[in-house]
Formats: sequence, structure tokens, C-alpha cells
Amino acid sequence: MQKIRIGSKKLNFLAKFENKNLNPRLLNVFNEILFYLIGFSIILLPINGLPYIKILGELSLEAATYPMLLGVLIFGIIFAFQRKLIVPRIISSKILFFFLLWIIVSAIFNSPVIFEHFVKERSGVEKYFIQLILMSFVSIVSVLTFTVFQQTNRINPFSAFRKFVIFSLVVSCVYSFVIDIPAMSGQQWAINILQWITKILHGSNGLYTSRLRSLSGEASWFGMYLGYAFPWLISSFLSERRWIKYPIFLIMFSVLVLTYLTFSRTANLLILFDLVVFLPFIFTSKQSAKRINNIGLIVILFFQILLTFTSLGNTLFSRLESTDLSVDNRQSNIARFGSQVTAINMGLDHPVFGVGLGQYGFHMKDYIPAWAADNSEIKVWSSEDPNSPWPPVHGLWARVLAETGFPGLLLWSMVWITLLINIIKRYLLMRNVNPENALFGLTLLVTILCLLLIGFVSDSFRYMFYWIPLGLSWVWLSKTNTS
Repeated sequence: MQKIRIGSKKLNFLAKFENKNLNPRLLNVFNEILFYLIGFSIILLPINGLPYIKILGELSLEAATYPMLLGVLIFGIIFAFQRKLIVPRIISSKILFFFLLWIIVSAIFNSPVIFEHFVKERSGVEKYFIQLILMSFVSIVSVLTFTVFQQTNRINPFSAFRKFVIFSLVVSCVYSFVIDIPAMSGQQWAINILQWITKILHGSNGLYTSRLRSLSGEASWFGMYLGYAFPWLISSFLSERRWIKYPIFLIMFSVLVLTYLTFSRTANLLILFDLVVFLPFIFTSKQSAKRINNIGLIVILFFQILLTFTSLGNTLFSRLESTDLSVDNRQSNIARFGSQVTAINMGLDHPVFGVGLGQYGFHMKDYIPAWAADNSEIKVWSSEDPNSPWPPVHGLWARVLAETGFPGLLLWSMVWITLLINIIKRYLLMRNVNPENALFGLTLLVTILCLLLIGFVSDSFRYMFYWIPLGLSWVWLSKTNTS
């Protein structure tokens, strides 16, 4: 890691802190507060779709945002006093910086058009700056995570991170089995409680009992969260003492049931992907020496394969019942795929600079493929009615191409590809020397691969499950490099 100091020319408000440093004891208190704010944010990850503080834009939807807002504020106070910033000497973090610069370059090139945009009572300038602030905030979250976990006095900060994730999963499982599933089965007492909770969490009086969404705003969002969190359950099962493995196994089994009840093909495939990627690494390492690990993971894998193919089979049978592309149960799929193709067409037409961050919605109607033009959802998204929803892309990779061009897509890809390559190299060197630490690297590897897959079905940068693990990966690479 390296320390960056502010030069001799300081802003006036920083000049007040000249020659002042935080008391080391106070600095430790701040770092401890930041550590638990990150932990609280991790615990809150499954809670989203919130109706509060709309001024924050899409960040307001995520409960995990709010602890990090306070964390970034404290981080800023520390920076103002210390006048130095600890940043990772990891190629991935440097590429992220250049990606942020490219977002600005893209906007400058597109500025004449951005200034003219005005659709659905939203201006191009407003959309751009909201997204730029969002990107700046989440990037700071990654640096904040790196700084706090790098400097913590805890013997194993990765184990602490894993405990936060598992606690979050336990809360989601308990809520789902006690409230959601009884409500889905028609229990009136559970329906009454669910209505009350839904009004608080999502500002709605409606019921959502056709699919399991737990504490999330949508079943698909909950499925993405489970895909991100499941590798940490596997990691805990492999590393904990024998008597702790049994409750962890029970939680894993519960997560599989909840994943199936989301009726999300993506969620089921993500969990299956987590298991399939984990197993070859585990069976070729010292972890495979424990027979209970092998048996437990094989049982979980077999059960998940059964659930995944059952889910895909139900979808296939429902499609075979009708070949008409306009039927309701296929409209959503056409709309999602059509939105991504629209973004790809947009990127191909603006290959260098894209159309500018946040500008997809202003250009959408000009790039809709003919086969999706009559789709009811596409029509709503592309209309200029101010009461209609803002057009989604339904894919982060396609969105990055459309809004930042091929250079932006390359930079965004390299943020993650270089990170994966470094983790794989370090893991292969460590797995037989320090298997416990190597297991955390493997868990981060599988988590990141899962997040990259999520980028094909979701188009937002707002999810903290991208940015906290990114910062944690920088910590792992930095600490293992030192050791």
C-alpha cells in the first residue's frame, strides 16, 4: 500500500487543520466505528427497495447505503486531519481510477448532447451528475473498506467479514421461514404481519406472495444477494470446527430452499455456479482431507442440481404451453433481453465514448430492435410520459458499453479480470502452505465471479455487494503479499 499526501497548496478549509493530527487513541476509536459500520452495512445487504430519502436517488433503495454514508463522513473527517490517504498498490484499484477518469472524458465529449437532453422531467446533466456522485461514493466505499480492514488490529479481519455475512443470512432465513413462507402458504396471521412489514420497508400496502423476496424489494434482488453470500457459507463450513459445521450445513440447506422459492432461474444458477467453481479447488487442496467436508458439499451440490433443473424444467414446460411470443409470461423476458440489445446497438453506434454515464434512457427509443418494439414494457420505458418509469438496461455490461464505449467496457472488465488473475496466482501459491488464508482468497474469487455474472442480469452500480468485497480483495492481496 502507499500513502498519498496533500501537496503544499491546500484548500482553505483544510488549512485549518495544519499541523494537527488526530490523537492515536481517537483514531483507533474512529477506525473501530468504521469497522462496525462496514459490518452493519454487510448485515443490511438483503434489505432494499426502501422508500425513504429519495434525494439520494437509487442509493436510497439500499439499506446498506446508510451506514456507509456515515462511514464516508467519518472517513472524510479523518482525511481532513491526517491529510493522507492509504490506497492499495493493486493494479485493479489503479484501473478503477482510470475508469472513473474515462467517465469524465466521455461526458466531456458528449456534453453538447447531454446539455440538450430532457425526458420525463429529467435532464441529461442531472442524470449524469447523480450517477457520477454514485460512482464516486461507491469507489470511496471500496477504498474505505481497504483502509479499515488493512489497519484493523484483529488477527483475522476476513473471518470477521464472514461472520457478518453469515449473521445477515441467518436473519434473512429466520424472517423468511417465520413470516414469508407461511404468508405464501396462505396463513392469515403471517399475511397480516407481512402487510405491516411491507408498508414499513417498501412503502406499499400490496402483498408479494407469489415469489419469496424475504426482506428485499424483489425476489430477483434477494436471489442476487444469496448468490453473493453463499460462498462465505461454504467457506465457513470448510474451515469451522466439527460441531459448528452442523448448524452451518443447516443454514446452507435453508438457503437452497429459499433460493428455489424465489422462482428465479438466475438465483438458482448462481448458487449452482458457486458450488461448481468451489469444488475442484477444494478437492485438490488440503481441505479435501476432511471427509465431512467432501460429503457435506456433495450432498449440497446434488440437492442444488435437483432444485436448479426443477426450476428450469418448470420454466420450460410453461413455455411449451404457448409458442406465442406476446403472451404475458414471456413479455418480461423479451423486455429484458430487448433492453440489453438496445444498449449493445447504442454502444456499437458510439464505440469510443459511448453516450455518457446515465444517458441510456435518453437514447433508448432510437436503438430498440424491431422484434422488441411492440413489447408492452419496452413501450412504457421508451415513452416520454413523465409518470412512466425510467428505462432500465437489465445488464451492467451492456450499460457500460452503451454509456462509456468500448474503452470504458475494457477498463471496467480489467478492474475485475486483473483482480481475479492476482487472486488465482496468490491462491495457487498459498493453498498448501497456508490453507486457511488461501480459503479466504478462494471465497473472494468465487464471490467476484458470481458478481460478474450478476452484471448480465442487473444494471446498477449501487449494490454494496460489489464494492465492499472489492475493497476486501485488495486487503487480501496486500496482506498476503506482505506475508
